[in-house]
Amino acid sequence: MKYNSKFAWFVIAGVILWTLPLSAQLELGQYRLNMNANLYTGYNGSFGSNIPSGHNLGLGGESNIFSSYFNPNFLSFTAHPYYNRSQSNSAFQSIDNSSGIDTSVTIFGGSHFPGFASFSKSTNGTSQYGIPGTTGLVSHGNQNEIGVGWSAYVQGYPSLSAVFTTNSDNSTVYGTTESNKSSTSNFTLQSSYRIAGFQLLGGYLHVANDMTAPSFIDGNGQHSNGSTNSYQVTATHSFPLSGSFSAGFTRTSYDYNFVTTSGNNATTTSGSSADTLTALLAIHPIGKVGIAFNATYSDNLAGSIGQALVTAGGAPPQYAYGGGSTHSFLVGSNAYIGVLPSLSLTFGVTHLQQYFGGSSYGSTQVTANANFNYARPLLGVLTFSLGMHDNANQDGNTGLGLNSSVNFSRKIRGFDLSASFMYSQYVQTILGVNTGSSYSYSASAQHKIKSRLYWTSSFGGGHSGFGMNGASNHSERFSNSVSYRGYAANVFYSQSAGLSLLTATGLVSVPTNLPPGMLPPEAIALFDARSLGVGLSATILRSLTITASYSNGRSSTQSPQANTKSNTEMSTALLRYPVRKLYITAGYTRFRQGISTVTNPTGVVSSYSFGISRWFNVF
Repeated sequence: MKYNSKFAWFVIAGVILWTLPLSAQLELGQYRLNMNANLYTGYNGSFGSNIPSGHNLGLGGESNIFSSYFNPNFLSFTAHPYYNRSQSNSAFQSIDNSSGIDTSVTIFGGSHFPGFASFSKSTNGTSQYGIPGTTGLVSHGNQNEIGVGWSAYVQGYPSLSAVFTTNSDNSTVYGTTESNKSSTSNFTLQSSYRIAGFQLLGGYLHVANDMTAPSFIDGNGQHSNGSTNSYQVTATHSFPLSGSFSAGFTRTSYDYNFVTTSGNNATTTSGSSADTLTALLAIHPIGKVGIAFNATYSDNLAGSIGQALVTAGGAPPQYAYGGGSTHSFLVGSNAYIGVLPSLSLTFGVTHLQQYFGGSSYGSTQVTANANFNYARPLLGVLTFSLGMHDNANQDGNTGLGLNSSVNFSRKIRGFDLSASFMYSQYVQTILGVNTGSSYSYSASAQHKIKSRLYWTSSFGGGHSGFGMNGASNHSERFSNSVSYRGYAANVFYSQSAGLSLLTATGLVSVPTNLPPGMLPPEAIALFDARSLGVGLSATILRSLTITASYSNGRSSTQSPQANTKSNTEMSTALLRYPVRKLYITAGYTRFRQGISTVTNPTGVVSSYSFGISRWFNVF
């Protein structure tokens, strides 16, 4: 009897969806409301190794709501609620059934005092635990975000803008039981004012964060919290010879607490601040000649390095210096000359003096760059630039550096071809001179084989080197697709490897501008990842649409405490068939993820659905 009542309710809901009429916009005086929705009812089933099996007849759907009062610039409101949406019956790409809402409100948008507020919440959503350069591990959990802001723009008075945002994420990687937790709050205050020919800008930024990273990557796990504060003031004024002058002051401070949640129970507590002064003068003595002079002073070089790492999501470095002053001073000059419409030259010289750990480090960098663009009908379109620089410090010349880029595109015998290549050799100037290099490349081809038959292929990659320790990061990607009438197929492959830091949302690439010895070995994880996939789609009888996809990702990480291997597989299929104003849908998803360092290394989730849906206007 219970099953029969559910079935009857299912049939009634389908009839209502079939016959429900469409409506227009709702207006009540100065109030306007638009609402459309996509309602779904049907049979859903799911089962897996880490979730209880479930079978039900139920409702799901989503809606878009827009309303305004008097005028959209006066007061407007938008909302996007969704309920019980999964990858097997919707485009939400959630392995489990996900529900949530996204909302925003704007007030006085056309006035001198505009404001806004926003809120979003997602439960049981699917996300990625990141691995640089490729698809990460699949996780699921809850996310929340709140934002509010207000501005004041009154002529003759300083402008003022304030924005506050906070977000939190609590998720679990499939195949594990540990939670990845992170929360971040940001407060920004900005103001500008023009007086006596000076353009004044001021700003304040406060960031507070708290994160808990799981232990299956490095064997320890991490919990950290900290905050940063940044104050900035700049002044700009015009200068003779069509020039301008600007000067600025920045103070940045941070505090940081770090503790491993298992393993050796190491604890780190640190904090620092740094003041920076900058000045820039730029002039144009004649039309195609420009000259610039700049100077920068920092009173705490060590604090600047720590700030860069904390911002990237890692712990502060383990400093190996013996204390004392850690300030730096930089002066430089650059010149630009436009020789021809397609040829320009730039020259520059920079001297940097640093004091770190009781020692002095000096370096001088000389640069010369030529940029030339070439285009001829015979070769299609070809553009390239070439530059070089010479580096020297107190010990003598340290060698030449090079940067170049080439871009090409042309149609040859029905093929649309394009390619690009970029190479640069750079100099890291913290604690002396360290050189590194990087290059990236890409190529693509498109071809119309015959009527309605198209082929597209692309390939690209990048490589970055760290001269101070010989390590490097690299990534490559490839994709290929064919389409004919209502049929299409595509395949892709990507891979990446290198050095990373562990955070609550996954691995992030190590910053490339750090000097030797700044990162302890336990803070670094080596990663190697590969992913591939294939997708198919077909439209039959002008209305029946079938899509299917398969993807597989494999990754491994190595750290002093743990070596981890993972494997992620996902298969999906979806059918949609319109009948009058209804859509008949059927879907299937199978997901499998295994991680070698957990007790139950494999997590499997399968879900399927069959039902009907209808998109309609409510108001």
